[in-house]
Amino acid sequence: MADFVIIGGGVYGCAVAWELASKGAEVCLLEARTIASGASGGLGSRGVRASGRDVRELPLMEEAYDIWPTLHEQLDGPVEYKRLGHFLLIEQELDLVKLQPQLWLQDQNGIDSRLLNGDEVREFEPCLSENIRAAIYSPNDGIANHTLTTQSYANEAAKLGADIREGTAVQSLEISNSTITAVMTAASDRIPVEKKVLLASNAHIQTFLPEQIGVTLPVWKMQPQVMHTEPVE
Repeated sequence: MADFVIIGGGVYGCAVAWELASKGAEVCLLEARTIASGASGGLGSRGVRASGRDVRELPLMEEAYDIWPTLHEQLDGPVEYKRLGHFLLIEQELDLVKLQPQLWLQDQNGIDSRLLNGDEVREFEPCLSENIRAAIYSPNDGIANHTLTTQSYANEAAKLGADIREGTAVQSLEISNSTITAVMTAASDRIPVEKKVLLASNAHIQTFLPEQIGVTLPVWKMQPQVMHTEPVE
């Protein structure tokens, strides 16, 4: 029996497992492969940023600014966080009209952001293209190693008593009176649920939920970053 069963061993699942375990809850996290083997893994560091986010995320980022610098101490493990600042670059004329509303939203939510013209941006980064017209500069944004951060969350959650199970794919949900009462694994293990099930398995949800409860969530793949080069063979 677990108070909470978390499906998915990415950064969200592992962070919630740590938070719940730190409050004394009985937590079981199920990961089909290994911790940070999906979108939360990979080489290098990635953005820890407020700039350009949906307005609903900005209050969370204001709090996150205070958490990240000492997160490695709380987790007793590496996260490789660096506060380097972030540029939201603007190259096309039609995108310039979006800057002031974004700046206003970020300012209203406590996110330090400044509008720079192209020349001011190139004072920071001289090699930037002359096509860059402007940028929103957020000095408190930074980067972290997502793989190490996710693994540190999982390791510390386990120290606090969370049951972290890798190589454990979820087969189905046991439902009674519109309530999830247990999670069934592919190995036919039945894990009773006392309180809640958290689905944090990313694209897996798109096929899993319709099969289990007839609900489809709007999960889709996208390419948020593109590198533009000279023609190559």
